[in-house]
Amino acid sequence: VGVATSKSNPSKVVAVAGLRGLNDEDLKQAKFDAAELARLDSTTVTATQARQFANQGKLAVSQVASLPEPKSQSSQNDSPWGDRP
Repeated sequence: VGVATSKSNPSKVVAVAGLRGLNDEDLKQAKFDAAELARLDSTTVTATQARQFANQGKLAVSQVASLPEPKSQSSQNDSPWGDRP
């Protein structure tokens, strides 16, 4: 309970990737798989299809600001996974 209710330390930076069941070694050994990328690409829908789906579910439009551009290329090279994209 104390962990969930205590104040966080603003000087401590924690990155959360949301990868369950994968550790640093799994990620370091990852390889590009063109077939999996093609399978992922096959699940895309058009903007019109997405709007029709949202309308059917009575979903409301919500404007979300774009993420800022990365500050520099060097910060991306600080990844624990090396220079992999």
